[in-house]
Amino acid sequence: MGVAAHRLYIKHDYGAPDIDLGPLELEPTRLLQAADAVQALLRRTCATLGLKPADCIFAGSSKGGSAALYHGLVFGAGDILPGGPQVMFGDSVRPRLRGLPREELDGLVEWLNGALFEEIRLRRASMPRILVHVGRGDPHHAEHAVPLKAFVDKEGIGGVELAVDDYATHSELPAHYRVFLRREVLRILEEQEAPAA
Repeated sequence: MGVAAHRLYIKHDYGAPDIDLGPLELEPTRLLQAADAVQALLRRTCATLGLKPADCIFAGSSKGGSAALYHGLVFGAGDILPGGPQVMFGDSVRPRLRGLPREELDGLVEWLNGALFEEIRLRRASMPRILVHVGRGDPHHAEHAVPLKAFVDKEGIGGVELAVDDYATHSELPAHYRVFLRREVLRILEEQEAPAA
């Protein structure tokens, strides 16, 4: 990206996209244990670098944008810059879930769909700045970004804005997100370095 800043890349891969997810991979206790491990890594890394959570910018696109939103909120990041994120986590993984009774599946999807919104409710008094990049024609715009914005507006929670770009498919996200991310990170770093008035 050509920006002088510390970077920490976190990747969790459930496997190839054509592999069905079983109930164990998405069982709430296991998901929360994995999330706790990521948060512990973030705390250790920031302590080593002498950074506060508010000094951090969380970024990622698609599934990585979802992770940036969730982990940035929980960690107390200063800024979150997701690109084309999936905020309805349950709806995103439902097609890959197999082997669960219908009632269990519906309950798990509902819990996953509410996870991000619950974190936002819990942190409403100390929300980071969140700027969601998405293409106007990308299905993630209508299915994920718009519901997120509608939720925070309805709840009276500030700090969340949409940066809607002019492209039509999710496959176009990487090229557009790269430009958005560089521009926004440079803007944030410039703000952080500006002398206090």
